[in-house]
Amino acid sequence: MRGAACIAAAAWVAAAAWVAAASAASAAQGLRCTPWLPVFCENLHVACSGRATTPTSAFALTWRPGGARLRFDGGADDGEVWEAQGRSGAETVLRPAQGRDWVRLRRAGGPYSHRAYRDGRALMSIGRCTPEPAS
Repeated sequence: MRGAACIAAAAWVAAAAWVAAASAASAAQGLRCTPWLPVFCENLHVACSGRATTPTSAFALTWRPGGARLRFDGGADDGEVWEAQGRSGAETVLRPAQGRDWVRLRRAGGPYSHRAYRDGRALMSIGRCTPEPAS
């Protein structure tokens, strides 16, 4: 494997290895989430097939009761509160109140996946979240 295929494979191996419950300390902190690829892909399960031209964006995540506030770099969906759905000890799925996008956090301070629907296409990105000190 080379390039994007290695990155995608490493991301899913890392996600499986790092699945754990989010600790109270991590929940009190914000997270800074950075994508591993500069653009979205149509399918990350098979490397990055269907590479899109839509750029990915890093985002800051601050936990709120029932969900989290996401602030994407560049202002997209700036400050929208995403509701926690499908929360379990191993992962949390966040969805905006309006729309179909989602962000799945494998654990606080670990890998994430982001599904976005743009121009009639379902796109994916993956990356890693790191804790930020509470302000």
